[in-house]
Amino acid sequence: DASEVILLFVETSGRYDLVTKDEYGEMTPSARAYHYLNAAQRWLDRELGCPKEDAWLIKTLAAGETLIEFSLARYVKNVYIQDPDDEDVKTSLPWKPAWFDIEDIEADGWPLKGIELEVDDEKDRTIWIHAAWKSPALDEEDSISFWTVEHPELLVRAMQVQTEIDMRNTQGVADFAEPLRHDLEQIWRDVVAEEMSGPPEQWRMR
Repeated sequence: DASEVILLFVETSGRYDLVTKDEYGEMTPSARAYHYLNAAQRWLDRELGCPKEDAWLIKTLAAGETLIEFSLARYVKNVYIQDPDDEDVKTSLPWKPAWFDIEDIEADGWPLKGIELEVDDEKDRTIWIHAAWKSPALDEEDSISFWTVEHPELLVRAMQVQTEIDMRNTQGVADFAEPLRHDLEQIWRDVVAEEMSGPPEQWRMR
């Protein structure tokens, strides 16, 4: 989980300034440690994209409504409407990004994304949104994500990249980032092999 990754990073890097110790020697990550952890996870997401990032969001849109809001989406790939008589039939819909008045958005609504569809005043609609999604924020000790569970060693090294950036150590950034990118390339090859073992209509090509 998040705290285990941070403590592993602290032990391997010697950055004990990112934790506090209680009288029993137990270490607690600081806010700055979580900052580096989430920055590292975003770096991995951007460099590769979470290998399991593709997913569907299914929303019911009431008659007369046009706006659908959601969070954690990196980008929307397509939007479909489900046939009311056959849930296996979906038709692509025209859509556009929705723009918000920042002053009207509650603080707990971020990070926010939205799309707008053409209005249908007659009936409710079941909308399928195909998008690539960000990894969830790691803001609690027991928070988990794909990276903490499947590749904690890469998250530890990505944290090192972020701390080297803050120290303006360009050589250190390069030394840590290049092996990371090699590992991400191998992960991507595994993803491609897995997808191509199934029927062609499920292949995801970039």
